[in-house]
Amino acid sequence: PDDFKPTEHDYIAYVTGRDAIFKSRYGRSILTRGGIAGRLASEVVPGVKVLEGPTQGDEVVGMDGNGTVFVDDFVPEDKVEKVCGVYRVKGAKDPRIALLSWWPSQARWRASGSNGDQWTPDAEKWFKAREEEFR
Repeated sequence: PDDFKPTEHDYIAYVTGRDAIFKSRYGRSILTRGGIAGRLASEVVPGVKVLEGPTQGDEVVGMDGNGTVFVDDFVPEDKVEKVCGVYRVKGAKDPRIALLSWWPSQARWRASGSNGDQWTPDAEKWFKAREEEFR
């Protein structure tokens, strides 16, 4: 909605909540999935965490030609949305709920053609410029 203007306090609350998710059992799995959520996770989750492997292994993420199944920890979509800063906001004048976000959602990032899971130099340039807008 046009009447919603996020504040510095909103951003701090977002970062605090996001970092709590990254420090939880979901952080390692989000990091391994790449995309915008993975890039955000890389700010908090040490890269060596990926070597620990899944703790639950409750989601199939791939299969090779020999039928070997690869698993990882399931991450609920609401957690992925939260780390991307997706807000559901109802305006004072408009009763409809709008989705606003600090960063593109993971789904939007993948649909944008920005190489999905891979992080490119162009993506990093965009990320740094966007990050600077929050300062």
